[in-house]
Amino acid sequence: MKIFSNFNLKKFRKIFKSKQNSNFAKTTSGCPIALQWIISEECLKSIKDKPCESFESQIYDGSGFRYSLVIYPNGKDKIGQVQIFLRIYLEDAKKIDAEYIISIESAKYSNKMNHIFEKSKGWGKKCCSTEKLFDAKKKFIINGFLTVKVEGILKVTKLKKEKEGQWNSGDFAVCLWNREGTKDFTIIVENSEIKAHKIVLSTCSPVFDAMFESTMKEATENKMYISDFTLKIVEAAIKLCYHRTLLSSTNLSIDDKISLLFFYDKYDIQHPKEHIENLLIKEITSLNVCKLANCAILTHSNSLKRSCLDFLRQCLKAFVPISDFDDLDKDFAINVLKNSFHHVSKTI
Repeated sequence: MKIFSNFNLKKFRKIFKSKQNSNFAKTTSGCPIALQWIISEECLKSIKDKPCESFESQIYDGSGFRYSLVIYPNGKDKIGQVQIFLRIYLEDAKKIDAEYIISIESAKYSNKMNHIFEKSKGWGKKCCSTEKLFDAKKKFIINGFLTVKVEGILKVTKLKKEKEGQWNSGDFAVCLWNREGTKDFTIIVENSEIKAHKIVLSTCSPVFDAMFESTMKEATENKMYISDFTLKIVEAAIKLCYHRTLLSSTNLSIDDKISLLFFYDKYDIQHPKEHIENLLIKEITSLNVCKLANCAILTHSNSLKRSCLDFLRQCLKAFVPISDFDDLDKDFAINVLKNSFHHVSKTI
């Protein structure tokens, strides 16, 4: 292929990938949390004379983060004081604006807090003195147990990649797609041919890259047959490897987009896959959420999976009927239910 006769393959791939992910958009969503933590008096007494020693509740999953409660019976930075923190572990979330209440109902203790988490850490205030914690008259500990609750709303900010295509400007990619004479690989589907550039396919897909570097028949003959996807899906999938503007999303049904996720998952093509995930996230409804959740699980589409989880959780809380709930992956359904109720953690 003459156009690439003096072409530096490694340099091309580096430039190609550097053009990916260059634009980011901030997305913010509200995530409710609710946790009840039961701690035995025996555990608390075991470290009551040890400043900076603590117990942590079970850690629970949120949307882009995890959270727990932490108690210091003899203080972390205030010796002789009980300090209770909400601990946040940031994952996909870049920032969390938290408004929450930590309470101990038996002692009529309640403290409303606001804090912005920009890194993984704990945040809270002193509750009472260590002496008062173990004073039966203060009713912090009832029948040998301290029960702490946290409830709140966390505004979660994520940096979502704007998948406008592989390049900031699609001119090069579109021109490359239109240069039929320079294409050096053929994909045959339903007796029709789709021609593409090896350089693009190998850059997008480690599966194609490994195939082209091997002695497989497909690599030597510069062609392959695909029988488990339709012509429409394969052509759409390959075009999106070049640039988003080569394909109008309005021409794709939800089922088409689901098929594209399966194609991209099979060939480990990540960036167009994330673009399709984002399109499907915008189309989640009570009629299709179970179908999309099952698809997300099978295609390892984590953003779509989290969005379906959040949507189902909100539907359950608002008593919104869900279509095809019986068809939902059983483990995922259990996770939805667990995340829809007050978590209860025990330290005994």
